Amino acid sequence: MELNFRKAQFSEAYVRVLAAVAGCSVSRPEPDIESEDLVLSARLTEMPIRSPKLAMQIKCSGVPDPQSPEIAFPLSIKNYDDLRPENLAIPRILAIIVVPGGVDPEAWLDHSEDRLCLLGSAFWASLFGYRASKNEVTVTVHIPSSQRLTAQSLKAMMVKIASDGKL
Repeated sequence: MELNFRKAQFSEAYVRVLAAVAGCSVSRPEPDIESEDLVLSARLTEMPIRSPKLAMQIKCSGVPDPQSPEIAFPLSIKNYDDLRPENLAIPRILAIIVVPGGVDPEAWLDHSEDRLCLLGSAFWASLFGYRASKNEVTVTVHIPSSQRLTAQSLKAMMVKIASDGKL
């Protein structure tokens, strides 16, 4: 099976696990023409916006220097342009799942009779309001390594969106 297909499948599973722990439902827009791989929804009945939603473009990568203060990812100009508009009804983020071992899918998980561990880390960035790029193929997006995508950060994003509709 092609490596890019495996990376896509693994990174989607990783986000779905985080969403399940955060109490979010997940849907997949079809077709994906707006750089939205998944849309997460929460039910926050006591908030100004009752059912906040968050769209994600998900990418998977290996990083050569895990001690780096940031994740640098070459994003296609199409995805970049789809993630930066300011007039979106549903906020969009870029999620980067960083897997160990790069091209060895066997290194991405650890499992035994009593556990299944997805290995790696996830990071996120909102490109809301970023300027247009003169690049024609890719734009390198820099995400601080402190900006982790976790179940807790997903909950916080949903509360923020439910409060004022923005991220």
